[in-house]
Amino acid sequence: MDSWPPRDVSVLIVEENRLIREGLVEFVATTFPNWVVLTADKEDAAQAVAQSHSLDIIVIDAATPQHDDMRVVRQLRLAAPNACIVALTGKDDRSCKETAFLAGASACLLIWRVRDELASLLEEQFATNGGREAPKTVICVEDDPEMVDLMKLVLRRHRFNAVGTLGGHEALDTIRRVNPDLVLLDLMMPDVSGWDVYQQLKTEEATKDIPVIVVTVLDPYWSRRRGLAPTDVDGYLVKPFLPDTLVSEVHRTLKESPSDREV
Repeated sequence: MDSWPPRDVSVLIVEENRLIREGLVEFVATTFPNWVVLTADKEDAAQAVAQSHSLDIIVIDAATPQHDDMRVVRQLRLAAPNACIVALTGKDDRSCKETAFLAGASACLLIWRVRDELASLLEEQFATNGGREAPKTVICVEDDPEMVDLMKLVLRRHRFNAVGTLGGHEALDTIRRVNPDLVLLDLMMPDVSGWDVYQQLKTEEATKDIPVIVVTVLDPYWSRRRGLAPTDVDGYLVKPFLPDTLVSEVHRTLKESPSDREV
């Protein structure tokens, strides 16, 4: 990779243990001397840094019990939706890695193998396009938590930053704050329907150009009768669908979106 490592990367290391934290800082500073390294030892300090800095990478020890199944990872994903989050765990099993992905991690490493694997992992995470290109951020709008978790897990395995929202109100607030590259939108939600979310997005200058893929149990005929034809949106998926179908539709939509065509 010709442009590896990229310059001017901001890294946040979140670790409660001072010795481990200092060891990670020394390793990153030595391996990537042009990177800016920030640190936090507590949850609130980590969120404050994430909200006040444009972070490229977050390395967080998610192995301690007080993190409550990587709750802090979920919060940092919302605070820094475009960052590559590397969760460090102490369990070498599939369920632990899936928990990390669902929480918002881009990757998961065993804490005692960080020095051996972090550099190569970050090189894989950063694509080059005359420099580096941040992973695309996709917001999944659903009222079914299990469906949200499924879509996030599938997308994060394909290196998308996936953020889940439950219901229309939370979706609108999150989309306005995060400004994602793509929205996956359920239509039938109890608080604010997907139709209303779509219309609201398209009437606001800041969100009107964000591509939208409808993900619904409704046949396109019924959607059209409610006033939202499949041709109005950037993609239309009927549940249930195969994970590969979701990924293919996301790739197609992002490739054809106006913002990508201008690059």
